[in-house]
Amino acid sequence: MKSFILTLVLSFLILGMNQLEAQEDAAATPAAQQAADAPVSEPVPQATETPVTEAAPSSTTALAKEKESLEKSPAVKEGLSILKEFKRRLPNYYRSLNISKKQVSDIYAIQKEYFDIIILLQARLERLEAERDAAVLNVLTEEQKTILQQKTDEAKKNREDKKKADNSDK
Repeated sequence: MKSFILTLVLSFLILGMNQLEAQEDAAATPAAQQAADAPVSEPVPQATETPVTEAAPSSTTALAKEKESLEKSPAVKEGLSILKEFKRRLPNYYRSLNISKKQVSDIYAIQKEYFDIIILLQARLERLEAERDAAVLNVLTEEQKTILQQKTDEAKKNREDKKKADNSDK
């Protein structure tokens, strides 16, 4: 369930950023004023098929812009605590398809490109969650904060005690 929610949030972040970029691009054109007066319709994401042997150049450009935009984001720079290393791995059963070396290298390149952006989005999400948690905590009174701290400390101690008991049984 958690991975589904993370996927959903990341999708919304990417969709929102793509819409912002589209709006910025539209504002740069002389016809932007006419477009601003026109009724707004929500873009419908379209599934596109790309051949296995070729990477789609338009998506590569969009991904590069996305990555550049995220790398410049101060929230991402401050919250980049997810430092994972990209691991090259073909999806299940791809080896049994007798794919060529070029196809393998194309797959790895696509995976790496998306991996970089996903890491940046995860860092941004982590930062947003921390900001949300701080804002929620600020709603509490000092007395409530003290009680909450006592309860979380007690729960942490109970977990540690249970872990020690489980380890001593082995």
